[in-house]
Amino acid sequence: MAIMLIQSFNRVWIVSSFYINQEYIAVNLCVNRFDKVATCKGSCVLKERLKKEKESEQQAAKQKISDVYAFFQLTPSLQQKKVVNPDRERKFPPFTSDLLPTGKPSSIFHPPVFLA
Repeated sequence: MAIMLIQSFNRVWIVSSFYINQEYIAVNLCVNRFDKVATCKGSCVLKERLKKEKESEQQAAKQKISDVYAFFQLTPSLQQKKVVNPDRERKFPPFTSDLLPTGKPSSIFHPPVFLA
C-alpha cells in the first residue's frame, strides 16, 4: 500500500522539489543557463523529469499487466486433476454398544446437588 502511495505522489514530489530548488536548478542545471536572458528559469528541467516519470509509470504499468497474466495462467494438467475428498472414501466400522460403560457407579454419574 505504501508503494502505491509513493508511486501516485511521485509527480507531486518532483514538482515540489523543483519549486523548492528552482533557483539552484535555473543557475546550475537548466539547458538555457548560458543565455543572457533566461526565460526558462529551470522549467525545462522540470518538463524533462516529468517526462521521464511518465515513461517509467507507463513501463511499470505494462510490467504489472504482464505479471497479472503470468500469475493467473492455467496449465492443462492443473485443469484435468480431480479433487478427491479423503474423508468420503474412508470406511468406518459399524457402531457397537460394547464400548458403552455398564454398571454406572452412582458416585460418579449423578446430577449436581444444589445447596440452598
